Amino acid sequence: APIEQVNPFLGIYSAVTRRSFIDGVCYMPEERLTVYEAVSLFTTGSAYAIGKEAKRGQITKGYEADFTILDRNMFEIEAEEIKEVQAEMTVIDGQVVYRKDA
Repeated sequence: APIEQVNPFLGIYSAVTRRSFIDGVCYMPEERLTVYEAVSLFTTGSAYAIGKEAKRGQITKGYEADFTILDRNMFEIEAEEIKEVQAEMTVIDGQVVYRKDA
């Protein structure tokens, strides 16, 4: 995938479109992922990568309450809009650690 900023929404955008956020160049379009596949890499995939897949990466009973509320549903928007998605609130270990308007 094109190398992008740490912003997960830009990473998801690039994985889905195979376009660089910086210059719009498309790299290996046959390697595009679905939005579901790309989001999974940032959630369950990240938990697996750090050996925490039994406690993190899903909103499931018994899992740590780590999640982010977005300003729009990435599964219902055009791929080009993904790069504009913003976090409204982030919760880690059940505690609000970020609130957009706070």
